[in-house]
Amino acid sequence: MRSTEEMEPSPLIILDTNILWKGTETVTADLLKVIRTSGVDQVAVPWVVLEELTAQRAQPHREKYEKAEQVLQSLKADTPWPIPALPPMDLARIQDHWRQKYLDVVNVIPTSEAVLKKALVREANVLPPCKRMDDNGQKIGGRDAAIWLTAVEYAREHPDEMVYFVSENTKDFGDGTAFPYPMNMDLAGLEDRFVLLTNWYEVMEKFTQRTDDVDKDAVRSVLSDPESLGAIEAEAGRRLGLPQSGFHGPTFEGTMGFFVEDEGTLVTTEPVRALGWVEAPTAALNRVIELKAYRIGEHVWCMATVQWALGGPALLHDTFQAKGVGCLWETRVLVSPTNADAQLTVLRSQGTQALDIDLVSTLTPALAARVDFIATEPRWSRLRERKMLETLRRQRREPFIERKSPF
Repeated sequence: MRSTEEMEPSPLIILDTNILWKGTETVTADLLKVIRTSGVDQVAVPWVVLEELTAQRAQPHREKYEKAEQVLQSLKADTPWPIPALPPMDLARIQDHWRQKYLDVVNVIPTSEAVLKKALVREANVLPPCKRMDDNGQKIGGRDAAIWLTAVEYAREHPDEMVYFVSENTKDFGDGTAFPYPMNMDLAGLEDRFVLLTNWYEVMEKFTQRTDDVDKDAVRSVLSDPESLGAIEAEAGRRLGLPQSGFHGPTFEGTMGFFVEDEGTLVTTEPVRALGWVEAPTAALNRVIELKAYRIGEHVWCMATVQWALGGPALLHDTFQAKGVGCLWETRVLVSPTNADAQLTVLRSQGTQALDIDLVSTLTPALAARVDFIATEPRWSRLRERKMLETLRRQRREPFIERKSPF
């Protein structure tokens, strides 16, 4: 009789591009390295994914080089003496550098010629996972199809392996419960050996060992340290900041406090909606709602649902004025109380909540000061407010109305 190990297929984790989009110097990449060397046979990406990740790094380099070359030519034309030229652009060297960076984290699965042809046919016929950008738009998704078909082909060619395909792209690949035609036909006969996971958290649940042996005070200490708070502040500024394309987009809920100026005493709070933080807010740990710990190799990693108090200058939705705003922000984060080199990573977040008056009164002094009169600091000048309003006018194509500055 065969042993359990002989009967169970060995696992292979195949990653979509979005799982490694943040680069190789991340906690996710570190965990992939640990998983790859601590029990799981392989962590891999299709060749198409490797090239997408490489292009993500190489394309900005090329664009910056071309801009620098244009500026240098303009400078040369306006300078009476010779100016050294830029070294030749070595795009292949940049590409090789980043390919190797990613290959230090994952293996690569070749994308066959047959898969590439089939992917192009699917794009031409708008067959899932390919689609149109809109009802009348261009056809897209050839690379998505190539990634999907590479994973399927690998599963068919390796009947002794269990394939876990990991992608956050649920719009095109689905959530794993059902697949549209012809993706359902791709998996015919593979249903028991091909699993779609939709986020990194599911990978952690599947391939790591849960443990209750965790020092909760140590976790809170990590969450409260300046490095972790800095990571939350930067992430809040990125996720909840003013839209790069202007003042269109979702708003977030917050609280604007009213204080007695001579005493610094909070009188009341008023719920407001903000277009976004004008700069990254200040963060303070409010409470840890849920904590799950996993052991991978020598270290413990914790998935924590954490509520933070945020405060800083935000542009109000109704008045387009920069005011000091505070809010509560709930996130799921990944931290390690045993690995000093690990950094806090935000896995996902929810919408914000307004701060009630009792909580505002108990905030740390640093955060309370941000929620107080930060909008009156010198950098929030009349000129800056006017520039923001002029930008809004251009984008909405409305007449510019002079507003009385509150500063």
